[in-house]
Amino acid sequence: MNMASNDLTLGIVGAALLGIAGCAFVLFKQVLQKRTLHFPNPPYETETIEDKIALQDVVGYFQTLHLTENVDFPFLLEISERTVFDVKVETKEGYRTILLGSFKGKDNKVENIKLIYSEGIDNELNEIIKKSKDGFVILK
Repeated sequence: MNMASNDLTLGIVGAALLGIAGCAFVLFKQVLQKRTLHFPNPPYETETIEDKIALQDVVGYFQTLHLTENVDFPFLLEISERTVFDVKVETKEGYRTILLGSFKGKDNKVENIKLIYSEGIDNELNEIIKKSKDGFVILK
C-alpha cells in the first residue's frame, strides 16, 4: 500500500470515527440514559504506552477484532473524574487511562476490553474524546 493510500484510509477512518452512528446511538440510548453498561470483571488485557496514544493505535486495535457491522459497536472510554460508568480499573500515576472495547448489541454485552495507559493522547484522538461529555465515545 502506498503512502497516499495509507493517508486516504486514515482520513476515511478518522472521519468515520468523528461521527456517532445513528443505529449505534439507538442501541446505546437506553443503556446510556440509565448508565447501566455492564463491564465484565477484570483482569483486562493491558498495554502501557510510554508516549502518546494515537488515533491510529485505536483504529489498529479495532481492525484486529474483525467486528460485525451493526452487531458489534466499538467504543472508547477515558477513565477520569468525568466517567459515569462503574468500571473497576486501576489508574497509573502520570498516565491517561483509556479503555477500548466493543458492545454486542443483541446480547447487551461488553467484550474485547483492552486497558491502555499512555503518557498522553495525540491531538486527533483528544479532539474526539473532548466532544463527549463523559469520556465515552462510540466509534463507527
